[in-house]
Amino acid sequence: MKKADQISGVVVLLFSALVIAESLRIPEQAVAAGRTNFAPVPGFLPFWAGVILAIFATMLIVSALLRPAEPGKEAVFPRGWALASVALLAASVAAYIFLLDVLGYLVDTLLINIFLLRVVMQVQWQTSLVVALLASVSLYTIFQVLLGVGLPTNAFGF
Repeated sequence: MKKADQISGVVVLLFSALVIAESLRIPEQAVAAGRTNFAPVPGFLPFWAGVILAIFATMLIVSALLRPAEPGKEAVFPRGWALASVALLAASVAAYIFLLDVLGYLVDTLLINIFLLRVVMQVQWQTSLVVALLASVSLYTIFQVLLGVGLPTNAFGF
């Protein structure tokens, strides 16, 4: 686990540096009517999220460097079905993003939930369909109906 913590710490540290750099590139907008000079600039949240992430990544790297190596305890890279599950998850999220504007939120979310439950997690068909339907309709109801958040729709309006 020591080597895995070192590698993941460096990756997260590099990602946090990217977040900080990009947050500094967000242009400051002119003071709009009603906005005081005390309001945070647009890059405020991503900048400090990147700083906090960098602090945690540094703590992980330092703790991994100071921790003695444990013989026989190495991080296991996923193999076989575990690796296939990770690849299927990544592919399904990419497909979800690509198809969101085409199929609409409700249909796309229903399909990805069915796929993840049935194929990746290997849950029975009946359970997959019921859980996917309940999750999709519940999320749609919460965001679209109750909160009024505009969700992507398909050609049929849902």
